[in-house]
Amino acid sequence: MVVKRKGEKIESKLETAEQLRSERINQRIEQARKFTSKIDKAKESRQRSQQQRERSLKDTMEKVSAGSQKGQANKQMTSQRAKSHLQKVQRVAAEQKQKLIDETTAKNLIISSKLENAELKKQQILDDIKEKAKQSAEMKGAKTAQNGDQEAGQ
Repeated sequence: MVVKRKGEKIESKLETAEQLRSERINQRIEQARKFTSKIDKAKESRQRSQQQRERSLKDTMEKVSAGSQKGQANKQMTSQRAKSHLQKVQRVAAEQKQKLIDETTAKNLIISSKLENAELKKQQILDDIKEKAKQSAEMKGAKTAQNGDQEAGQ
């Protein structure tokens, strides 16, 4: 009986040891689950923050790209406006130059025609003067001839 008791005691101790070991294992398993849960939560948190950073970076890149495109469009629009303005200025300058040339040509024609008219009048006046001088000379010649006849008759 003593052996039975000892055997029961040993069994009881073994069962208790087994229970303690089982509890420790369960505690370790629970600790591992908690730790794994913390690790999973940390991974999820890191993933969320990484995704948020990626979204933020993507949004920033899109804004920069949109701004760059808008800036490029503004540059092109400004360039187009400048070209258009330059063409208008050149066209107006050419028109003014042509207008000045036309006005100068017209004035030159007017001056030329006035010079020609003046030359014709001058020639006409000279012809009139020559004619009068000729008539005057003829009259003087006739008078001198008359005077010579009169003197001769006296």
